[in-house]
Formats: sequence, C-alpha cells, structure tokens
Amino acid sequence: MSYPQGNLHLYRAISTISLSLSLCGSIMYYKNPNTTHTPFTPHFLVLTSYWFLIYVRQIGLTIASFIANERRISMIYDSGWHFPIFNILHYVWTMLFINQYFIFAELILLLNLINLLEMFSRQKTYGHKFFSDMFLLHVTVLSCPLSWVVFAIMWNGSLLCPCPDNQWTTILGNISIWAFLSFGLFFVLKFKDWTTGAGTSLLMAALGIDQSSTKLFGPQWIFAFVISGVLVSVSVFTGIKGKSTSSQTEHEPLLQSRRN
Repeated sequence: MSYPQGNLHLYRAISTISLSLSLCGSIMYYKNPNTTHTPFTPHFLVLTSYWFLIYVRQIGLTIASFIANERRISMIYDSGWHFPIFNILHYVWTMLFINQYFIFAELILLLNLINLLEMFSRQKTYGHKFFSDMFLLHVTVLSCPLSWVVFAIMWNGSLLCPCPDNQWTTILGNISIWAFLSFGLFFVLKFKDWTTGAGTSLLMAALGIDQSSTKLFGPQWIFAFVISGVLVSVSVFTGIKGKSTSSQTEHEPLLQSRRN
C-alpha cells in the first residue's frame, strides 16, 4: 500500500462521522420540510427518494473502505477529502436551511460546489477504466451530489430572493430553469458523464411533479419534464455506449492472456 495506515484509519473515521452528520441533518429536514412554493420547489417524496439512493451508495462506499480490497481502498483514499467535506457542508446547509438563514445557506452551497468541481477536475472519477469502479465512486461522491448542489443553489436562491410579483417570479423561473439543461448536456456530451445527466434528470422530474400539482408558475412544470426527458434520453444513450466500451476494456486482459 502506498499510504500510511494511520492516515487511512483517520480517513475512515472522519468519513463515517461526516456521513452520520449528513444523515442526521437530512432526517431533521425530513421532519421539518420547507413548504414554501417557489419555481424550484421539488416534490418532497421524490427528493427523499433521491437522497435515499445517495445514502445507500455512501453507506456502501464507507463499508467498502473497511474491506480488505487494496485496489478499491486505494481508489477511495486517493479521491481525497472531498467526500467527507461534502457531507459536513451538507449538514451545515441543512441546519441553516431549516432555520431559514438562506444567505449563509447559499454561501455553503457555493463552497460545496467549488469542492465538488475541484474533485471533478483533479480526480476525473468519471474516467475510471472499470465501469464498476466508476459506479462505486463517481456516482456516490460526485455526480449525484453535484447534481443536487446545483439544484439546491437554484432552490435556495429562489427562497433567498422572493419576488412579491408572481408574474416576474414566473418569468425568471421559466428562463433560469433551462440552465439545468445546459448543465446536464455539458457534462454528458463533454465528459461522457451520463450519471450527472441522469441525476439532474431525476431532480427535474421531482421539480416537474411538484410544479404540476400547483401550476403557480406558468409552464414551469412542462419545462421541467421536457428537460428531464431530454437529459434521461441522452444519458441512457451515452451510458449504454460507455458500458459497451468498458466491457470490451475489462475483457481485453483476459483475451490477451488466452492469445499468449
């Protein structure tokens, strides 16, 4: 192993503690949800399901860090401290959001966005050679959290700057929602990161479902479903293509050994 055992034990401990804090923060929000309707308010149950999937993945990743698999432990450890930092910042955000300190909550989200983008640019977890490794690490600590943070910035921002004129709120919401389409397509087409597109698509579906039940902000629900449909289609196509390429790569060593 290329890392001190003491550092690995510290990483395991902090990752476990930060995950516990994040989970506690989310449970507290679950008990005290914000019911204010904005152009970016998601459907509560769909959002809960999204976070349930994130936590299942994160718990699995944390357990994997304790299992004696040198390749995967090295992969997790080499990803740096971005994973525990994300969870700590998420806990802080939930506390601020629950207590309606939206200005400070927005700053925390921006810090978390910087944290995740730095990991994306340095670690390039979306480019793992093996599909299973990419799914274990990238989906868990980067793509789904990144999609969430970008969405939360818009949601929190709509609560931070409420507009007394519903017409202007509708216009601003109907225009700014298309940023999600640009965000998702950029990561899917530029980096072949279909998981970020899929995560954004699910959040857009959550937004569309909530908006369709109120219809307070014009065609916002229609736009949300259109964006979700486009992103899921492009993501599925890219993911299938990437899985095929990954499978060929994973079987190349076996084929080479048979030839020899």
